[in-house]
Amino acid sequence: MQCLPIAIAPARANFFFDRKWEWGAAGRPTARQEDKDARSTSMLTRLILSLGLLAASQVICCSAAYADWIIAGAQYSCDRSTHTFQLLPFDTSSGDPPEGIQPKTGFKQVDPIRPSVDGRKIEPKKSQIICRLGWHTLHATIIIYPPSEAMCGAGGKVTVLSLSATGVDLSPANDLNWQCDPRMLAQTSIRVHDDVHSIMLERCYGFNTVDTSEVDHCDRSTVMMRDDGAKN
Repeated sequence: MQCLPIAIAPARANFFFDRKWEWGAAGRPTARQEDKDARSTSMLTRLILSLGLLAASQVICCSAAYADWIIAGAQYSCDRSTHTFQLLPFDTSSGDPPEGIQPKTGFKQVDPIRPSVDGRKIEPKKSQIICRLGWHTLHATIIIYPPSEAMCGAGGKVTVLSLSATGVDLSPANDLNWQCDPRMLAQTSIRVHDDVHSIMLERCYGFNTVDTSEVDHCDRSTVMMRDDGAKN
């Protein structure tokens, strides 16, 4: 983001130091002197206002510069003790601290896209995740698309291309924490639980947030599995 300078109204830097006072009778300033004083006051006011605008523009500019890009990402957990897999958003931005941000405790970051430093085109990045839940093994294919100039593509997006357990499809391709229409709910999390003879799939929705207090609702479905891993 480029900061545009604000032009300062021209003024003599020494207009209030280099003043030749003219006085009339009875120690009163002449009309000419009063006119000079008015002009000096006006110039001083313009200078102060211009400096104030310049300072304000720098505050706005530099604050905005800390968040002039954002890249969509994801984080996941594979917890064998609870037989649960979970996928959450994990966006990064120029507003993050220099050392970066860390995933939630127990989570790992899906292989991320890095911002371009030399103007080269950034390609989408596909990741394969394998999670041994318990009786069944989960396979997830996730692709992260880089920011683009397409409509609603400024921050890129995360798409879950496939999600399966022991070869059984659990869900069609869907996007994570992305919705072009801000009035529509976005999928904010995916959770899969292995219950030996069944797989529970939970998908939660909200307004592009990972704050669970703002989740609107969650849908749950159950897929019954045979002992050989096939779908009943």
